[in-house]
Amino acid sequence: MTQAEELQFGEQRYPVHYDLATPYLLLAEAAQVDRFELTGLLRAAEVESKLGIYVIEPLVTDKIPILMIHGLYSSPLIWRRLSWAIYADPQLAKRYQIWHAFYPTGPPPFFNAMRLRRELEQLRAELHNLAVSNSAATAPALEQMWLIGHSMGGIISRTMVVDSGNALWDRTFKVAPEQLRLEEQTLGPLREIFFLTPKPYVSAVVFLDTPHQGSDQARGLAGRLASSLIRLPGSMYQVFSRLWQDERMHYLTDEMRPYMSAQGPDSVRVLSPSHPLLQELSKLPPQVPVYSVIGNNRPKRCQTPLVCPGLNDGVVSYHSAHLPQAQAELIVPSKHDSYQSPEAIAFILQQLTAWQSAN
Repeated sequence: MTQAEELQFGEQRYPVHYDLATPYLLLAEAAQVDRFELTGLLRAAEVESKLGIYVIEPLVTDKIPILMIHGLYSSPLIWRRLSWAIYADPQLAKRYQIWHAFYPTGPPPFFNAMRLRRELEQLRAELHNLAVSNSAATAPALEQMWLIGHSMGGIISRTMVVDSGNALWDRTFKVAPEQLRLEEQTLGPLREIFFLTPKPYVSAVVFLDTPHQGSDQARGLAGRLASSLIRLPGSMYQVFSRLWQDERMHYLTDEMRPYMSAQGPDSVRVLSPSHPLLQELSKLPPQVPVYSVIGNNRPKRCQTPLVCPGLNDGVVSYHSAHLPQAQAELIVPSKHDSYQSPEAIAFILQQLTAWQSAN
């Protein structure tokens, strides 16, 4: 339901200003979720219970959801400036509701994407039940969701707006799913991970500093060191342990086998430019309008990719972050932290305002 815009006392009516920005800012200042960032990367099992989608205001069915998804070694606190800017705009605050995803970032993005999609479906089911209880036959605002993803969060967002067909599965396995001879409790999640279809309720995506074609840092010394320190949670072993057994390794394609050996496919290794699944995902066109914000860590010497082919934000290159399908693209001064760029925030607000006017 919509917040009251006025209150009546006797015969007098008084306008009400509903301010979400101030309480959100106070909550963000007191929040401690950022203390889970390193633990979520290296010891994911210790924060598994925190995985989920968190709402800032009471759930409503008549506002368009904006789901913000953080990246590697990160947390929802990166969105405090953007969230505050949306809530500080009366028109946007009236039309949109903000949701924040949190997930341990040690497991690979395709696995976390599967889990966040499940969380999202559960939340949507609760909202539709709420609509029914309020005697509403439909809730059209819930079918216009926006996704905003930073870095690996952008990869997760992309899994929700592409149609993979058999492409991801065929890059990983030599045989069809049923030929793996796995019990359904293992095969079911594998199908969810490797067979992607666009979510009909997602209407647009904003990618920030997203390594669509990987990051060279993931295969460098620092990336290899981080990968060696990551300990994956039991939830991953329940899905993949049968594939790591020697007698089943021959089902894997030759290019995927190195990524499925030893302790398993952690997030850093999957973000390597040479990873087969990331390569394949980068070929799949988004099925909704998308917008790109790309960071530049040398703005005084390197303004555009035309005059500076090596443009990057220190983690992700322009070549990897650029999407030809993007409706609009913005390059901002950033060291892989475009989420706090004033220019990036203004750009996102502009797109949300334009969508509000058109819909």
